[in-house]
Amino acid sequence: MAGTGVSDSREWTFRHHDGRRIPVSMTVSMLRDSRGEPSGYLGIARDITESRRAGEEIRESEARFRAIFDLSIDMFAIVDARGNLLRTNPAWERVLGHPGEALVGQPIWPLVHPDDLAEGKERVRPAVDGAEVHDSRARVRHADGSWRWLSFNLSGIGPGGEAYVAARDVTAEVEARHELEQ
Repeated sequence: MAGTGVSDSREWTFRHHDGRRIPVSMTVSMLRDSRGEPSGYLGIARDITESRRAGEEIRESEARFRAIFDLSIDMFAIVDARGNLLRTNPAWERVLGHPGEALVGQPIWPLVHPDDLAEGKERVRPAVDGAEVHDSRARVRHADGSWRWLSFNLSGIGPGGEAYVAARDVTAEVEARHELEQ
C-alpha cells in the first residue's frame, strides 16, 4: 500500500530480542527524493501493549457489570437527567410486570403514584447536583394496575448525563407497618 504513495497503517507483531511478542501500531509511508521519485520508506511503530491490556480490562469490567446488572434480584436501571429509563434489568419485569423493552426510552414519572410524584421529584433533585439519594420511597404502578412500594437509591448524575438507580420492592414491609399502626 505504501508503494502506491498512500500511507499504510495497521497492527503488526514485533518480536523482542528476548523472544516476547510485542503488538505495535505501525504506519509506513513512501519517501520521495527531490524529483518526486521513490527513495525509501519511513515506518513509525508504537507499542500498543498497554492500550490492548487496558481494552481487555475494560471489556472484562463491562462483562462483570452486565452480569451483576442482569442477574440481580434487585431492580437496577440507568436513567438520564430527565428521568427517562435508558436501561433496566430483568428484575423490573419480575417486580412490576412491565417488559424491559417497553420501559426503555420512557420516563419513570408516569409510573409513580400521583400522590407521590411531587415529593418524589423533590427527593431526587440533589442527584442533579451530583449527590446520591438514599432510601427514598414511592409507589410505582405494576403492569396489572396495582401499586408497589419501592425503596430506591440514586447516584448523582455523572458527566455523561446518566444516573444509576437501585430499587427494591418493600410493599410487604410498608403494608405490615400500616397494619400494625391500624
